[in-house]
Amino acid sequence: MDAYRPVMQTTFRALAFLALWLWAAGAAAPVPGHAQVLPAPPKTCLWAIPAEGGAVFLLGSIHFMRAEDYPLPPAMDAAYAASRVVVFETDIGLMQDSRVQARMLELGMLPAGLSVFDTLGPRTRRLLEARLAETGITEEAVAGFRPWMIALTLSVLEFQRLGFDPNLGVDMYFFDKAKEGRKRVAALETVEFQLQLLAGMNAAAEEAFLAMTLQDLAQAPELASDMVRLWRSGDAPGLRQLLSKNIDQHPDVRDRMLAQRNRAWAAKIEELIRQGEPALVIVGAMHLIGPGSVVDLLQARGYRVEQR
Repeated sequence: MDAYRPVMQTTFRALAFLALWLWAAGAAAPVPGHAQVLPAPPKTCLWAIPAEGGAVFLLGSIHFMRAEDYPLPPAMDAAYAASRVVVFETDIGLMQDSRVQARMLELGMLPAGLSVFDTLGPRTRRLLEARLAETGITEEAVAGFRPWMIALTLSVLEFQRLGFDPNLGVDMYFFDKAKEGRKRVAALETVEFQLQLLAGMNAAAEEAFLAMTLQDLAQAPELASDMVRLWRSGDAPGLRQLLSKNIDQHPDVRDRMLAQRNRAWAAKIEELIRQGEPALVIVGAMHLIGPGSVVDLLQARGYRVEQR
């Protein structure tokens, strides 16, 4: 179990793409320089809401990226330059605190003497056993952890195996820029709230979350490159179709992880618009695409939201 704790300490950010694209708890690595020039797409996963004091931008993020995915489309850096405040899902600096990491591990453990394999239904158990066999992780190594913690850990391992680095995520890129440029940063949610999204699930929802993650990971090698391609091209319908297939089969998880939070965020973003301060709001891309997304909710409230 102890051998996997460093990996588990990188699993805070399963919330945006539902255990596929997560956050690193360790120190961020700078984005390296790149000789190649990637073509600028006609659209990106960036939206602008014109406002009297300056636009509020909504940027759909991917939390795991590769060096080859940089530089980002110019419109994203332009939105950052035009903003006075950068708003993230949660307090990224605090997420790197060892006390928060310890809190996550505390919440992610089962009561002493209980094995996760005794809490799962037959189908989910078979899926988990098969995944562990593929990755070479022993059942004993994860037996003491709750299903949501196992889901996040396996996600981190798979995407790192595929060459994706949480230190190169879009959030971290702009968080580092904001620190260097001394821009004001803010958060839509507390770290404890995000942890409780996972730790506060009932047993049925938690097992569904694990089952959904295991299904997604079986397709991860094919999904990963397609995801970045669709994201770079601003193909919101294509991206939604790619990412939502499995979560749509689990309405309780979808409501908890996406719908409820989208509604809360739309209200907070509306307040930013009313304040008239230019802002860049960076959240997982799935929160900005399709029916019930933040973009959809703001449009329903009468705001003009333009994809850039």
